[in-house]
This record gives sequence, structure tokens and C-alpha cells, in this order.
Amino acid sequence: MKLFKRITTAALALSLGVTVIGISGCSETTELDLNNPVITVMLPTFAVKSADNDSPVVKAIEEECARQMGIPSLDLNIKWAANSNYGEKVTAAMGSNNWPHLMLVTSRTSTIIQNSRAESFWDLTDLIKATTTNEKGETVYKYPNLASTDDMINHNISVDGKVYGLYRAREVGRAGVTVRKDWIDKLHAKGALSFGSDHINELTMAEFEEMLYAFKNGDPDGNGQNDTYGMIVAGADFLSGPLENLAVWNGSPNAWGYNEKTGRIEPSCMFDEYMDTLTLMRKWVEEGVINSNIATFNSGDWNNPFLQGQAGVIIDVADRARRMAQNMQELNPEAEVDVFGFAAKSADQEPRTLPTTGYSGYFVLPTASIKTEEERDFMLKFMDALSSNKVANLLNYGIMGESYEESKDGDKKIVTVKPDGTHYAVINNPDGTHSAIKSTDAARIAEYQDLNQFGTGYQGPLADDDIYLTTYYTTEVAKTVNKVYEYNKLFKVPNFAEAYISPTYSRHSTQLDAIMSAATTKYVSGAITLDAWKAERDRWLAQGGEKVIKEMNESYDLDEDKLTVETIKEANHKLQYENGFTKWLTDDEKAKFASETVIGE
Repeated sequence: MKLFKRITTAALALSLGVTVIGISGCSETTELDLNNPVITVMLPTFAVKSADNDSPVVKAIEEECARQMGIPSLDLNIKWAANSNYGEKVTAAMGSNNWPHLMLVTSRTSTIIQNSRAESFWDLTDLIKATTTNEKGETVYKYPNLASTDDMINHNISVDGKVYGLYRAREVGRAGVTVRKDWIDKLHAKGALSFGSDHINELTMAEFEEMLYAFKNGDPDGNGQNDTYGMIVAGADFLSGPLENLAVWNGSPNAWGYNEKTGRIEPSCMFDEYMDTLTLMRKWVEEGVINSNIATFNSGDWNNPFLQGQAGVIIDVADRARRMAQNMQELNPEAEVDVFGFAAKSADQEPRTLPTTGYSGYFVLPTASIKTEEERDFMLKFMDALSSNKVANLLNYGIMGESYEESKDGDKKIVTVKPDGTHYAVINNPDGTHSAIKSTDAARIAEYQDLNQFGTGYQGPLADDDIYLTTYYTTEVAKTVNKVYEYNKLFKVPNFAEAYISPTYSRHSTQLDAIMSAATTKYVSGAITLDAWKAERDRWLAQGGEKVIKEMNESYDLDEDKLTVETIKEANHKLQYENGFTKWLTDDEKAKFASETVIGE
């Protein structure tokens, strides 16, 4: 378990002794003509051959971006580099002072961090969600698609509290609990469980525990034998997944949080709620609610006890439920699989969920190639257009076309683009959404191969004639997964230290991680006592952990936009308000959020 690896997943190397490169002199990249620009972009490629600059899809993207920006034309000059050595290419581009106008940074190396501090990239902190006044006197976002970005994720990619890029979005609320729905209902029907499956989105931790014990002792498979248990935990290599979720539900920080007792941010192992969760899991192991071989059980075998009807719960990503439901149908068609996001600590406490970092790399605007504020704002306008839904559809699926044929495929209406039906199709789903069917024509695929690397993944306001394309699944479990994602976001608990750098941790992460990882697995599995676990924590502190904490707090103290318990609560409550979920909001908060509404939100 990499318990402390998430301390600086956004900072992968030392922050000391690094040479800042490529920040002086003139860039060799063509200067921008703001009416008919040629925009040079550097992107990673995963295919043997990516879409070239003459691709019809690239031309369609250029035309759509130019239309949205209100300029005559726009040309993209995409510089592809193999993903396997993309980081080296980025460093080489900076070292040779051959900066593109837009560059994707896939990992926050020490070089990237130092160049950010040296202002090699434009500071976008106050620009991403900048507002202006329209002709009606209304306050509107200058860049409505960029304004849809998540404040937590923007902070996650920040350096010293400043945001130097536009992140590529990834699902934030991914965590989920895969569960045997039919077991819950069978046990509830015979009085062995106090609730049915219709209650799982409102579970408390006490009810979650009740469910685990019912799965162990209530004969959920009805074979008359005590041969089932509650939850499967792969403690040999992924104890952190279930543990971190349970700990956050229970009030512990997400990796790092603010400790009111000490007045500083600290890793989760320093919090009582975290230790209480360890002890709870240990009890579950001792009493057979979790698999007794937890210390040696590997995640490669994680699915097997669930599919074989031996256990009924897995805490992992929510999408695992979709895959498990599909696999279960082949083995036991009568079994029912469901998924939910979390359990609240108690019915009168607001839920807490464990988010992902929410991004996969980010785009930077080099100051060597984007030299003026006017050019910077122009590029932000371009990125806003690139982040629109129309362009996202082109990046991910190619050209939709202008003429349509309608045909029937079972009970689904398929809109086929092009008479031969080989390029693109859209399904009008029963729930009102629209799904894309990708082409199987190699020539068509080549037209947009790897262009999805250019997508930001934001979803701003849709135009009246726009279609948002999504993946549609026929199973109820798969539909529920998407609902879990959205619900989880409302209660997310960010990692307070995600954006910060600890030189000590960078140098000694392997040794430090190993201490706490081994101790935690041993304690939960019953091999050592709590006092022995605390002794290992003291050893972690003595061998560098205390210095890591000191360095993290130095960064935290200097961060003017630092996360606090109050700012996290406000951000979550605002999101809850925007989604019509007001259970945990005060009347004052509702009034405040109503007054802050911006056109385009």
C-alpha cells in the first residue's frame, strides 16, 4: 500500500538544484497573427500514425474554433511525440528554446515546476473564471467552458498557489461500492437486515457494518451453510483503496488534512479517525467479515470471491460494478449487482467522499511564444472554443456530417451520417441522451486518431443545436455508475497537500512509504498491536516524516489560496446548490449562492 504516495503525486522529483531552462531569448515558434493564426501545439501520440494537419477532422476543428472566436481562419500545427518519451521531448523543446504556443505537460517534473516559478508559463489563476459585462449589463464569464473547471482540481495543479495551466479533466467522483443487491433484499425480507436495497444511497457506517455482518452470518446465498462473508480486501497490494475510502467516510483526511489540535496540515496517519478506521477493519478481519487472508490476498484475484458467491462487497471504483454485473450474468444470471458511492458517518452528519485528483496532465501557455497579454487572452479564447462540446465531439469521434439517414435497429433509432453508414452514427437513447458509434473504417479512424489527447474534457453550456455525446449502457447498474459519479462530487474531500512539494519526500519516498505500508497491513491483519503500529509511525516521523510535514506546512503557509475546512465546505455546498441538493445548506448559504450566480454557469 502506497499510503503516503499521494502526498505529492503532482510533484514527482526534487524541487532543489534544478536548472531552469528555455526562459530567455526568443522562441523559434511562429508569432501569432490574431486574425489568421497558425497555432503550434505539442501533444503525445499512442498510435503508429496520428491524425495529420491536413486531416478533414483537423480542418473541421479549425473551422469551428475560428467560427466561435469570430476570426477568418485558424491553422493548427500539431507536433506529435511518442508517449513513451514525451517528457523527454518536452524538456528538449524547452532546452532548445523551440516553444510551441500550447504544450501539454503530462507530469509535473521538477523542471516544469521550476519553470513555472520562473514565469516560463503564463499565470492563469485569475483568468480561468474571469467575468465581464455583456450588452445587457449581465455578468458573464469571458471563457464559459473554462469557467466550468473544478476549483479543487485547479488547486491540485497549482505551484505555490498559482495555476499555470488548463487541466485535462478526469472523473473526480470515481469511488464506489460494488454490492450484491439480491443478498440485501433476501436478508431484509427474512428480517436479517434492517433495510432493503432501496436504502443503499442513504447508508450510515453503522448500517454498512450491519450489512457486512449480515452477509457473514445471515446465509445470503440460502444454502444453509455459514460459507459467506462481507467484504473482499486485497491487502497484499491494495489495502489503500478500501482503507482510504472508509477512513474519509469516518472523518479522516484524504491523505493530508488540517489538524486543529496541532494547527498544521498532517498526513492521515496522525488523525484519530484514521486510527479508528484501522481498528475497525482489524475487528472485521478478526470476526470474519473481511477475508482472513487479507495480508496475502492480491488484487489480481479481487473479483473471484464476489463472482463465486463467497462475498458481497468490494470498495474500489464505481465502474467495477458494471463489469462485475456483466461477468456475473454468465455465472449466475439470478444474481443482482448494484453500486453506491459511500456511507455517511451518521445520519445527522454530512457525507464525505474520496475524490481522485481529477486530471491527467495540463496545457501550458509558454511566455516565450505567447509574448503579450493580448496573445495570452487570444489563446484562452481558443482553448475555450476547443473545450466546447462541438469540438469535443470532433476530437473524440470525427465528423458528424450534415445530412442524416434514419434507420431502425431494434427499438433504437440510429441517425447515420453518410449514406454508406461507415463514418459516424448517433443513437438517440431512451433516456434522452445521445451515444456515439465510432467508425470501424480504418481510413476514417485515421482522420481523428489521437486527437482525443487534445481534449480538455470540460462541459460548459451547450449551444441550442448541440448534441452532448455520452456512453450509453442498457444495464441499470451501468446507469447507476454515472449517478454515483455525480453524487460523489457533492461531498468530496480534497487532499490539502496535493499541490505541494516536499524535497525530503521526493528523495526518500520509497523508504518512507515502506514503513507505514508494512505497519498498516500488519496491524489490520492482526499481526501487530496498535502500540506497535504507533511505534512504526514514530519511526516514520524520525526517519524523515516530521521533516516532510514541516516542508509541506511551509508551502501551505505561503499559499494564499490554500484549502481550508471552510473553503472546502463552501465549494461543496455551492456545487450542491447548483445541483438542486440543499439538505445540508443553511438559508444564508442558499441566499449567498443565489446572489453569486453568473450567466453561463
